[in-house]
Amino acid sequence: WNNDDPNRLKLEGDLTKDPIFDTCVRVATRAIRGLLADSTKGSTHYHTLSSHPKWAMALVPNAQIGHHLFYTCL
Repeated sequence: WNNDDPNRLKLEGDLTKDPIFDTCVRVATRAIRGLLADSTKGSTHYHTLSSHPKWAMALVPNAQIGHHLFYTCL
């Protein structure tokens, strides 16, 4: 982790007693087991709408979620 990351102290603490962390673990477990729909449609890359990376110029996005575009790069 970056030493100046504002969330570093939270992540170094005891997250096992944090109800939000518990929810995150449950959602991640369902995702890993394939129990959640893939709203990115198999995407492997993404970027925000405010950035325009060169790698994405010739690609068609698979999905837009919020302010992010998702792509499959082979």
